[in-house]
Amino acid sequence: MKAVIFDMDGVLIDSEKIHQQAEIHSLGRLGVQVTPADLKPFAGASRTLFREGLSQRFGHHLDWDAFFAEKDRVLFERMKDVKPVPGVLPLLQELQANGMRLAVATSSQRPVLAFIMEKFNLDGVFDVKLCANDITRSKPDPEIFLLAADRLGIPPEDCAAVEDSINGVRAAKAAGMYTIAITTSFPREQLDAADLIIDRYEELPVEVLLSPRNAYPAR
Repeated sequence: MKAVIFDMDGVLIDSEKIHQQAEIHSLGRLGVQVTPADLKPFAGASRTLFREGLSQRFGHHLDWDAFFAEKDRVLFERMKDVKPVPGVLPLLQELQANGMRLAVATSSQRPVLAFIMEKFNLDGVFDVKLCANDITRSKPDPEIFLLAADRLGIPPEDCAAVEDSINGVRAAKAAGMYTIAITTSFPREQLDAADLIIDRYEELPVEVLLSPRNAYPAR
């Protein structure tokens, strides 16, 4: 492989529960009661898909501008204490030291991406940084992964992708990338479309990512 493309929420940072808490709070302010299970299908998806999915499921015509404004307020407040996923920062350092090209491809908005890049000093680590504002079609559509590969100047088949959500795994596979799923947000059985499933980054030696694709472990 010549490049590795990482999702952000649940892959670089332990933030999926923070997003859910902010969404549950903000929907509750508008009179809509949801559970984490109600929100799971939209993990890794864009705001457009979130809005359309929730509207269809619950039949509410909500003030979505008010919802997203409140969600962003709560999200940034709680993101101050967010932690990296254990093991990911050493992995990034080792990949960078070995000359691997790196990208981040997240469904979060640009202010959140910029905040996390600055908080963990990652701006100089990633060659390409993409978010929801850079695309028109959300995961599970492969657009963001194909755009990342294009901007890296590397064919998708020479890229590996690391994801934690069902939508993200589907997007990476549709892009033709070797797909690694980490079980920070979903159980193994729901990520079984991935080529490799790990529970923690210590299970992913850097040699695996540096090896030719035909040497990658197969499921």
